[in-house]
Amino acid sequence: MGRVYARSFRQISGVEVYAVNDIDENRMKQLAEEYNVPVKYKSWEDLVEDPEIDAVAVCTPPAFHKEMRVKALKNGKHVICEKPPALNAAEAKEMADEAEK
Repeated sequence: MGRVYARSFRQISGVEVYAVNDIDENRMKQLAEEYNVPVKYKSWEDLVEDPEIDAVAVCTPPAFHKEMRVKALKNGKHVICEKPPALNAAEAKEMADEAEK
């Protein structure tokens, strides 16, 4: 899904795909080369802490959504997330509460 998001974001005026992260380094390098993305992060935590980044797209399996979304939100990022957004209602509420802040 990262490729889908990168391709879509590039079509929006004023939007730059600035960084990527993937646990598969080869896939991450290919995506960065294909879409001319300047920054590659081995750690998603480092990506969401980068002050140059305004928004993140979480394209992971649902079991990882809550942790990534909450940390990104706590770092002041806008978040787009694949569905389902959470594994249960409690996780969804926690994410929504953090977004409200």
